[in-house]
Amino acid sequence: MKYILTEEKLNRISKLIIEMINKEGILTASKFFGGYDNMKKLLGDYEIPKQAKIDTIKKFIDDESGYGIHLGEIDEEPIPYREDNNGYHQIEYLGYSKVIVNVWGGYKNQTDKGEYGVHYDNLPEKSLDDIIEMIINRS
Repeated sequence: MKYILTEEKLNRISKLIIEMINKEGILTASKFFGGYDNMKKLLGDYEIPKQAKIDTIKKFIDDESGYGIHLGEIDEEPIPYREDNNGYHQIEYLGYSKVIVNVWGGYKNQTDKGEYGVHYDNLPEKSLDDIIEMIINRS
């Protein structure tokens, strides 16, 4: 038997998800609704607030170390950030207030060209979502 989600049912589901995110947090809500990607699909046009994502990341850091986490220390791959003429930029460290982005360039991006910090507020939604997905997959 197939079930059809009407606009009204989707609105009720979205409201339920939003309530759960506000009360229990993104991690609990995503587990309840079949994963982060599925939860985002059910939300439709509603965008999870950036601050809720940042709070989830900070809670993860608190639970893991209290100060910051190098992704290699927890057996996680760096998270792609962007690519430009200077090289390939990837998030390699999650600090309490910002991430550290390493830049790799040269032949096959094998040369370390330095690093810089980006505050969570300044990260694009895609980067925050990638970090949240990594956290959820660890839970």
